[in-house]
Order: sequence, then structure tokens, then C-alpha cells
Amino acid sequence: MIGVELLGAVGDRFGLLGAPGAPGVSWGDWGHFRAETAELVPWSVLVEPAAVVATVAELALGVLLLLGVWWRWVGKATAGLFTIYLAAMISGMGAASVLQFGVPVLIGGALLASARGTRTGRRAPDWGRLVG
Repeated sequence: MIGVELLGAVGDRFGLLGAPGAPGVSWGDWGHFRAETAELVPWSVLVEPAAVVATVAELALGVLLLLGVWWRWVGKATAGLFTIYLAAMISGMGAASVLQFGVPVLIGGALLASARGTRTGRRAPDWGRLVG
């Protein structure tokens, strides 16, 4: 579900979930997303690169989570990305914004994804044979 959340956020930036101000829409277009990114990034010259990097990272991590590849590392990378958002939101928008957007829950979900077992159809290692 974290993968769907990430891809939904990317789609929202490009108006795929509706226009700005519509119910359930956070941004609705790139301009509104960029304006909110400006609240989180302290230097104006870094706003556009930060917005692009965040979008590319969310797109890649969302797709990888949905495909179910490299769960351990993709989950940890996703938790790391959400932790960066948490720190930026606290400094730029205040601590209440972190709870409003459920960032700690997203971090926890990403860490749970990283703890997921092996994919169906793959054999688990026979530790007894390897150890002794």
C-alpha cells in the first residue's frame, strides 16, 4: 500500500487526481507542489531540484514496492525518504504538519515493508545445512 501512496502522490503533482482545491487533492499541479516544496527547502535555488528529485524518488520507490523487488532495501530507502520529509516538515511547516500528514505512520509502513519475507515462489535458504 505504501507503493500506491507514493504513486498517488506523484500523480497528484500532475493533476491525475483532480484540479487544485478539489476534494482529496493535495496539489493538483506542479506549481502547487513546487510552492509547498518551497516551504520545506530553505534555499530558493534548491526548490526545483528538490521537487524533481523527490518526484523521481517517489516514482521509483513506488514502482519497486508494487513490483515486490528488493523489499528489504526499497522499504528502508522509502523509510529514509519519509524521514527526510519528516525533518523538512518540522523545520518548514511545524511539528503538527508531520502528524497531519501521518508521516510517522508512513515511516512505520515502509519499515514493515522492509521486514517482509522472501517473495512467493522463491526458496528460503536451508540454514541447518549451511551451519552444520
